[in-house]
Amino acid sequence: MTGRPLYLKQLELGPMQNFIYLLGDPATRDAAVVDPGWEVPRILEAAQEDGYRVTHAFVTHGHFDHVMGLGELLDTVDVPVYVHRDEAPSLEIPPSNLKPVSSGEVIRVGGVPVTLIHTPGHTPGSQCLLVDDRPHRALSRPSLRAPADLDAGGREAGEPVPADGNPGAVSGAGRTVMAASALPATCQTALKEWAGVVQALARGEQTVLIRKGGLLEPGSGFQILSNRVVFYPTFEHQTVKYLRPPYARDMDEALAARPPEGQLRLELCGVIEHATHTLDASVITQLEPFHIYNDAFLTQRLKWQPDQPLVIAVVRAFRLPSPQLVPVVSRYAGCKSWVDLDQPIPLAGAIPVLDDQAFADRLSRIRAILAAG
Repeated sequence: MTGRPLYLKQLELGPMQNFIYLLGDPATRDAAVVDPGWEVPRILEAAQEDGYRVTHAFVTHGHFDHVMGLGELLDTVDVPVYVHRDEAPSLEIPPSNLKPVSSGEVIRVGGVPVTLIHTPGHTPGSQCLLVDDRPHRALSRPSLRAPADLDAGGREAGEPVPADGNPGAVSGAGRTVMAASALPATCQTALKEWAGVVQALARGEQTVLIRKGGLLEPGSGFQILSNRVVFYPTFEHQTVKYLRPPYARDMDEALAARPPEGQLRLELCGVIEHATHTLDASVITQLEPFHIYNDAFLTQRLKWQPDQPLVIAVVRAFRLPSPQLVPVVSRYAGCKSWVDLDQPIPLAGAIPVLDDQAFADRLSRIRAILAAG
């Protein structure tokens, strides 16, 4: 530990309220951004306001809410992106910017050494950042606080930059997936989806959602507001003409189990493990083993607002221990994707539709398709 001054700023950004960090050397005014998931202009503006230039980027792991802003960042500043070698294949960035690293490597931001420490668990390639060899209590803590001797841009005393550790993660088939213990105790965030698709998710027939947003979301399109959701089955607009023939039964069974008017039956929750955007029809075609839609559906999705990309979300589904019947209120209505339920839905005891190995295999195959597209 050198005791040199250190610039460190925490930013809470994006719809999922992610912590994004700037760390740098007050002597050279070089700074690195850690996990640029959202709102890149605000990140760069914060650095500029403090008199720093962004010269490096670090990725603790490849989940979408930690890396979605990388493309926009690299369009603005040409910087190296340091990610553990086991996580590097998940990043869709130019090879010239991608810098795979191994545990123990030291990268200097100005004169400040940053030691990269492999901490697999949340994902196989998760890594922590030990900044300037500062003392710390736990590398796996998901929070970050700044060392005591910060310059004016930093704030308060504490620890080095940790990875987003999660004791509920389990590994399998070269990827890491979310165990049921990683679900929150309750959830009030509901994602609307065709009832037939919800049925397919519950059967393990579907793993990816292909979305472009509801009619009330034409400007911004579909956005992921939470990666832990309760699925809200909808019966409006769904039609068997958009499903491949073997899966018409999913819609039939959903209709047969439809609750009385004014009530909503919730039976499934999920974790969005990965998400990306695409306008490439060939990528969508390759994802056919992981959804029940037919070509007519995919063509329709691509043609509607053609300049707006499709959102591909990889979902691990969990069955609730018992169905929850809740009243429908007027504000739930309309062609919108997300609903904040009036009451929390208990998730304790939820059972994964696919076991760890089966889901890890699917996730690996899907991410390979998306990375190659």
